[in-house]
Amino acid sequence: MTENIDPTLKDPEDQGPGDLPATGAQLGHLQRLAHEAGRTVPEGLSKDQAERLVAELEGGDERIADQDQH
Repeated sequence: MTENIDPTLKDPEDQGPGDLPATGAQLGHLQRLAHEAGRTVPEGLSKDQAERLVAELEGGDERIADQDQH
């Protein structure tokens, strides 16, 4: 009997720390940034996805750019 294995799924043994679900701290920070930007946070983010979204939202934040100039 042949097993049908989805090639897009990673073996849990092969997962790195970035593949794990986002932490509560990451999600809390994302919620605040997203609220300020008028956006929503997608559900089920990994740590890596959350990190990229934080960077995106912080990069588009004029408050941060203004603080860098002072």
